[in-house]
Amino acid sequence: MNQANNDAAAEQKADGQKKPLRILSKRQLLDKIPLTFPTIWARMRAGTFPRAVDYCGKTGWIEEEVDAWIKARPLRAYKP
Repeated sequence: MNQANNDAAAEQKADGQKKPLRILSKRQLLDKIPLTFPTIWARMRAGTFPRAVDYCGKTGWIEEEVDAWIKARPLRAYKP
């Protein structure tokens, strides 16, 4: 996920404005990602999904990292 952080920082510098950091709750994450929470948890443990962060005693995910993960998914191959 370091590449995603570097890309986000470069984008912020190019715009000249700092984009506010947005934390997704578990519900927001599940609305955005078509996976079950046990699957997400397993992928976090395997290192193939952005890890959750602890903020004010709650668990959340940095939206930029989740968006970068979505963009990194391979495109579906369709039959010709």
